[in-house]
Amino acid sequence: MRRKDKEISDPHKIKAVLKKSHIFHLGLLDGDRPYIVPLNYGYADNTIYFHCAREGKKIDLIKANNTVCFQTEIDVQVLNADHVPDCTTHYQSVIFP
Repeated sequence: MRRKDKEISDPHKIKAVLKKSHIFHLGLLDGDRPYIVPLNYGYADNTIYFHCAREGKKIDLIKANNTVCFQTEIDVQVLNADHVPDCTTHYQSVIFP
C-alpha cells in the first residue's frame, strides 16, 4: 500500500467495514486474464458468504484456479468531481489478496 498512514489494520475496523458493506468485487483468473465480478455478500462469525449459483463462469474459474481476491468499500465521497485535476475520493475499503 502506497499510503501506509491510511492503512486500516485494526481487526475491529475491518470487521465494521465488512459488516456495513453489501457488495464486493471478486477477482479471479480466466487463464492469464483478470476477471472481476461484483457480488452481494454477508459477513458473520469471521466468514464471508457470497451469493452464487452452483454453476457458471465464476464457479468454473474457481475450480480451475482458486487464487482469488476481493475488495469492498463504504462511505464513498467524491470531492471536486466537476474539476478532474483536483478531484479526490474519501472512502474506507478492505482488500483481501
